[in-house]
Amino acid sequence: MIIVADTSPINYLVLIKEIEVLPKLYGKIVIPETVREELLRPEAPEIVRIWTAQAPAWIETRTPASIADSFARKARRRRTRRYHAGSGTQRGAIDRG
Repeated sequence: MIIVADTSPINYLVLIKEIEVLPKLYGKIVIPETVREELLRPEAPEIVRIWTAQAPAWIETRTPASIADSFARKARRRRTRRYHAGSGTQRGAIDRG
């Protein structure tokens, strides 16, 4: 599962010193580059800027296009798995959403 985080949850979890709940719940967290930039702005609290500059390995920064590509690949794999191997017959309805 890909979890994409916005600025506010990360900001407040760092501020209340509970940021470690994210990897416990979800493993890896993906943030868009713009979120990282927001967390590093001079207006952000110092503790948030320091944490972001030294973000742990479970935080992955990606471009929006690479995040969208990941979702598209997963959707294609889900649709492909719904067909019988080698027969081309459909096992169930294809989720188009």
